[in-house]
Amino acid sequence: MTIGSGALRLRAILGSAAICVLFGMAGGGAQAADKPAVPQNYLDNGLHIGMFCATGVISYCDPGSTAGKGILADFAHIWGEEAGVKVDVVGSSWEALMPSAVSGRTDAVAGIGDFESRHAQFTFVNLFWNSDSYLVPTGNPLKIKEALDLCGHRMSASTGSGELMTVRAISQDCVKQGKPAITEVEFGEQPATYLAVQTGRADATLTDIFAADELMKNNPNIYAEAFRKKTDWMWGVAVPVQNKELLAMVSYGVQQGLANGKFKAILDKYGFTGILADRLMINSKPAP
Repeated sequence: MTIGSGALRLRAILGSAAICVLFGMAGGGAQAADKPAVPQNYLDNGLHIGMFCATGVISYCDPGSTAGKGILADFAHIWGEEAGVKVDVVGSSWEALMPSAVSGRTDAVAGIGDFESRHAQFTFVNLFWNSDSYLVPTGNPLKIKEALDLCGHRMSASTGSGELMTVRAISQDCVKQGKPAITEVEFGEQPATYLAVQTGRADATLTDIFAADELMKNNPNIYAEAFRKKTDWMWGVAVPVQNKELLAMVSYGVQQGLANGKFKAILDKYGFTGILADRLMINSKPAP
């Protein structure tokens, strides 16, 4: 098989042991080759995949439990089954989520935003596109309808999150337009960012559409959606950069879940259509 320049770029990410998992382009997507061998330690112990216990159907934990549930957990069980390994999804706080995977306490993260700033620590096997929901107090007292309406107001976001990056990007646009910057109201965990809107400490916050729908359904007299917007980043399984064997397994399992319709069935069940990746994507780029 002749390896083109695209495959050579992927080899730099996956390593020579894993490049055999993926080859060719047909119908716009990467094609799976032979299933990669599962290392004995994973056969014996399974995979321990961290997941943020958030709000809404994307990722949550029942009260008093650390067992991860929701879309990301369902996806993890699917790609694990396709790769031939048992997956245990472990609920986590936001602050501990990525450090646990980097330190080896967990093997990977079930799903977080694929940002270039995280590529030094993780390689992302992408799952679906993100859409943000901008939440305000019910009645939308400031009449916020678009991003620039947030200029000069207070927005809450959690430390190190994609939401905080978005707030800062909007704030920069405000300044470029000659408008006042956004005042950041930062918290260590995401639930506090929602509470800040409820208590008046923040004028608005943003979160994924999964959490937003749950919050508005359960609290119709507290939260309203000012607007929602599809972003240019994706959710992906975050694999520590040094673990090429695990990256090969996840890549194979995700490619199978995309191809056989199992991922689509999960999103359809929850009413989220049109966001699933249409091919295998590594670090937000189509794999060759």
